[in-house]
Amino acid sequence: MKPPRISAAFLAGSMALLGLTTTPAAQAATPAPTSMTMVSWNICGEAGGSRGDAGFCPSRATLQENEAKVLEIVRLMGDQRADAIVLQEVCGAPPGVPATVDGTAQVEGYHQKRLKELLGPQGWSFDFAPVRRWDDTSANSLAYGSPCRGVLQGGRLGNLIAIKGTISARASQDALPVVTPAPDHRTLPVQCVSVTGRSTAVCNTHIIPGSEDSRIGPQIANVKSFVDGFTAQHGLGRAALGGDFNREAENSLMAQVTGAFENCVDGATLHGWNGTGHVWREFDHIFVTRPATGRAISSCDIDEARMDTTENTPGIPTNGFSDHAPVVARLGDQPVCTCSMNGSRTPCPRS
Repeated sequence: MKPPRISAAFLAGSMALLGLTTTPAAQAATPAPTSMTMVSWNICGEAGGSRGDAGFCPSRATLQENEAKVLEIVRLMGDQRADAIVLQEVCGAPPGVPATVDGTAQVEGYHQKRLKELLGPQGWSFDFAPVRRWDDTSANSLAYGSPCRGVLQGGRLGNLIAIKGTISARASQDALPVVTPAPDHRTLPVQCVSVTGRSTAVCNTHIIPGSEDSRIGPQIANVKSFVDGFTAQHGLGRAALGGDFNREAENSLMAQVTGAFENCVDGATLHGWNGTGHVWREFDHIFVTRPATGRAISSCDIDEARMDTTENTPGIPTNGFSDHAPVVARLGDQPVCTCSMNGSRTPCPRS
């Protein structure tokens, strides 16, 4: 039976000044963090799998379905008045991809291309970090990400940040530690951007699944170190880190993140079907630097209306756009907003 949905948490509190930054020319106070709304969503936008298969996820088999998924992302951002969204399992492309890679003509991946077309004119900027699959042995995939499959051939697999404003700094790196012998070929990046006029670093990651892999703990540590370093390097007041962590915040391996960051999620963000029953997990999170006083997150919610919650059985229609739900966090002093939840698509009231 599906667990009860957790309602929006009322966590309003004051924001505190988060320290000083030193430059060669002068020492100046870091600006107080600005209010913003951030979304994290694993859109399961690229891999294959037919209905009934273990790898099935809705809205990705045809170009029409992928277009519907992109339009839903845009609708979500409008409904939530979002300032930033971090996406996992996207078909896109990093800068500098050659015209042909491993014999396949390259195009800008469908999700990234369409989001740029739809949001770019509205003042949004984008950053793509390539991902290599566990079974991909191509050397080119290290630099450009694994090739997208099915109708999305020509694009590259990765994670994407879309953010309102002009990106002033960006960086990414593979967060998986190097071990010998390597158990597989995957790369899973952490990426961060800063935006002109904002004091918050927006970061994105995808942690390796499972519970036995010895790289999980070091990967999470690498993610935190990278986020902390980017935030300090660019003199930012705080970081907001979203992503699919493939485990609950209470998992002991997550302590290095939860000890330093506020977590906005308390409830199921992933739905699975094991052949006989529904499986619910709290895998997706948004973490925000914990301030010295008060709270960093004024509200948080899980947008279950866009998550497929049906049995993965042939002939049963889906009722969502991904097996994951979007997570919505409001940072700073914006009021709590519970729109687009429980099936409603009512836009949030302007504050």
